[in-house]
Amino acid sequence: MKRRVLVMLLAGLAAGAVGKNYTVPYTTQTITIDGSASESAWQAASVGGGDFVGHDTGIPGTLSTQQTTFQAVWDDAKLYIYLQTQDLSPVFDANLTTNNQTLTFSKDDFEIFIDPISSRNTEANPTHKYQLVVYPQTNASGQFANPPIAFKWVAAGNTDFPFPPTSWASGVAIEVAMVPVASPAGYAAEIAIPWSVFDVALVNTEYFNLPPANNDVWSVQVCRLHDSGNNTAASKWNPTATAGFRTKPWGLWTFTGKPAPTIARDWQLYD
Repeated sequence: MKRRVLVMLLAGLAAGAVGKNYTVPYTTQTITIDGSASESAWQAASVGGGDFVGHDTGIPGTLSTQQTTFQAVWDDAKLYIYLQTQDLSPVFDANLTTNNQTLTFSKDDFEIFIDPISSRNTEANPTHKYQLVVYPQTNASGQFANPPIAFKWVAAGNTDFPFPPTSWASGVAIEVAMVPVASPAGYAAEIAIPWSVFDVALVNTEYFNLPPANNDVWSVQVCRLHDSGNNTAASKWNPTATAGFRTKPWGLWTFTGKPAPTIARDWQLYD
């Protein structure tokens, strides 16, 4: 009996590790990407995170001493994400004029991994994914560049390289605003990702709704690099048994709240 209970407990722990859950509500409100997240649409979105763990500390993982939170909403045109993190001294590359190899894994950043096909959330070495990276304080005077000048949006394969130039790749119209935050001390990023950029055939090996339909589930990992001042060099939302940001399973985002279409009715006047 004890052995059976232990097996059931371990199975339950494994099942619990499949992915944290977050609900992404639909909005009809126009969102201005300025870093403030002041629209009422954001107030309607629950706050995820606040329990990020070291990327290499297993399950349940070691809680980061500098926490990160996120919110997300959507409409028919875009996915909107707001990230906020604690950091008393964001570290940037004073010589940065574009993205470069030395910046990644050695400075501060936000990283978001997205797979629209959540049934792949157990693949061992995921290559089916989209990755967004944005960096704080990317101007030479040590102030926040708003919008930031260091970023990347890439898909499939090993998405650490190559780096794009100082503008988004052709056809990628992602908007990002990044601002300092007084309390808790740190910085925030407000992001708008058009659904049209989820268009890479190497990732899209199965049909999925774009924009999503109500109750569609995507797998998402929200991550952060810490240059200093934290107990772990990197932290992430969903803990995994194996180290790394790309390591699955990621968390699960469920899209909800889109109003049902209205049915047009023909009216005829009779004498």
